[in-house]
Amino acid sequence: MARKWVPVVSEASEEALELDFAAAEQVGKLSVGERYLFCRKLLGGVEYLPYTDIQRAYRRQEESRAVMGCCPQYFLTHFLVTVLPDGTPKKWELERKEQVDRALELLKEQAPEIAFGFVKA
Repeated sequence: MARKWVPVVSEASEEALELDFAAAEQVGKLSVGERYLFCRKLLGGVEYLPYTDIQRAYRRQEESRAVMGCCPQYFLTHFLVTVLPDGTPKKWELERKEQVDRALELLKEQAPEIAFGFVKA
């Protein structure tokens, strides 16, 4: 079954995507290729973002609270955030902080022209 490619910003050829995806290193749900960042979706689609469309990348951690029984439980959610050309942040959720750090390392190796780290507006 062929993959359904879903562009985040700009489209790319299916052949280029297939080649880059096949060689990409998988980090949780994300795959970091030579020119594209990929994320598998539930129904077989693969969302992709070319590195040329990433202005900045950083790690984000959000806390959520749920009440289970009589006690509140706190959960941390880890994200790789990429800032798109129009300034919009795109969050890619990962299970662990180490996965986000590894994805950032791979991005730095593949696309050193991207700015890294959070900047207050």
